[in-house]
Amino acid sequence: MHETVYLGLDAHTRTCVLAVMDMEGQLITSKEFKTSESGLIH
Repeated sequence: MHETVYLGLDAHTRTCVLAVMDMEGQLITSKEFKTSESGLIH
């Protein structure tokens, strides 16, 4: 069985934030990373 989650990406010039929320709208986790080639590609 799979759990439904929602992803949000807030992209800016210097940083991005990726967030994961459950179906009730509760934040599961978030991660901030640099908006650069090295920050976006691992």
